[in-house]
Amino acid sequence: MTARLRPTACHVPDVTKIRRAKRRLLTLALLAGPNAFAAQGTVSLMTVALHRRFGLDLPSLGHHLGTMSWFIGFLGFPVAAAMDSVARRIFNANIRLEIMVICLALALPFIGAANMVEDARLDITLIGAFLFFSGVANVPIPTVIQEVTPPRLYARIFAIWSLFMSAFGALGAVTMGVISDRFLSGRLLLSISITATTALALAVGPMALGLLHRKTSAGTSLTSYEQ
Repeated sequence: MTARLRPTACHVPDVTKIRRAKRRLLTLALLAGPNAFAAQGTVSLMTVALHRRFGLDLPSLGHHLGTMSWFIGFLGFPVAAAMDSVARRIFNANIRLEIMVICLALALPFIGAANMVEDARLDITLIGAFLFFSGVANVPIPTVIQEVTPPRLYARIFAIWSLFMSAFGALGAVTMGVISDRFLSGRLLLSISITATTALALAVGPMALGLLHRKTSAGTSLTSYEQ
């Protein structure tokens, strides 16, 4: 009897770990999908949107925005690493998903205000701040996937994830363009602002409330996962 029960008892932690991994992947998808929808759509259309709004020269504008996007993407990695390191020392827990929620919450007001200003430089600054925080939110994604995925499935999961992110990014650009042409008389920047804000709010709002409820009900850190 003892010999028969022993494998079952040893298998229980594995089932718990699998369920926890599925929850983390689902949470990651619910955060990263809308972020890709908003950020990649904005990157694809922001040059045309600013040209329509302020009448700026397209080649020069594209060059400046491309340089800004490259610099922001490069800067996001050390910032995300520093946030993760500080959070681990303070909370002694893995809270990378919470870092994503915080960064997306910080990105939301910048893209929301992008259509409200009348100065082109300020508008570009707002869009740059939005892309910076959304980029920082993307940095932990590969690490989170590696934490919850068996090594033999790395290639398959990352291929599926790349397809998932590309699909959301393309859908974001198409949605912003359709809303601009059919409902907003070609005001592309307004369409970007409305669409991106809505996508991020639908992702961040329920996720933040869910994580906060989990913290208050459990009396622990929001999502303290064992390594």
